[in-house]
Amino acid sequence: MNVYLNGAIVILQLVLLMSSVSSIPRKVQRKNKNNNIRFIGKRQLIAMEALQSAPLVHKKFKTHVQPMEESCQSVNFKNEFNSIRQRVKCEPRDTVVDLVPPLGATLIPNAVIVKRCGGMCNGFKRCLPVQSQEKKMYVKTVRNSEILCTSITVLEDVKCRCSCVQSPKDCTHFQIYSKETCSCNCKNKVKLFLNVIYVITTTSSEGLCGLYR
Repeated sequence: MNVYLNGAIVILQLVLLMSSVSSIPRKVQRKNKNNNIRFIGKRQLIAMEALQSAPLVHKKFKTHVQPMEESCQSVNFKNEFNSIRQRVKCEPRDTVVDLVPPLGATLIPNAVIVKRCGGMCNGFKRCLPVQSQEKKMYVKTVRNSEILCTSITVLEDVKCRCSCVQSPKDCTHFQIYSKETCSCNCKNKVKLFLNVIYVITTTSSEGLCGLYR
């Protein structure tokens, strides 16, 4: 009887401990509600800080579509299909790039148009630059209520190619490179399981497979 009683007491203590721990984030969240900042664990706080400090970029637009069957032999389909593929091929394209000024300064304009690699690539490959060069451009710089005529250099892509972002040299000893997915993967399922557990329980995004080279 004493054994069962002691077991019930231990279980009750664990339940009380878990309930007290789970209530901590809610208390912190209410405490910081007036500051419009939500703290839901250390990992999300780090992600929010990274977003706030990241430079501005122009995102690609996406649209949902519903394919409808057409005849592959029709002249209209062949012409339009070839035309679309030609227009979206991987090549340098006019791209709006935001300019990040020095601390305490403002640039006019605060964005320019330069050639950057973009377009369609098959599978997991991305349209990446093979050759780039610096382009000189002229802007006005406002600092301490003074307007200056200045020049800047912005990187511009000259040649592009569909290739993988990761290469075999990026893999660790615990990883193997996959050409199909253009990524480094854990060598076996056991390490993959440990990797997932490590990422969940820590703030590291590398995991066990990415710790050692």
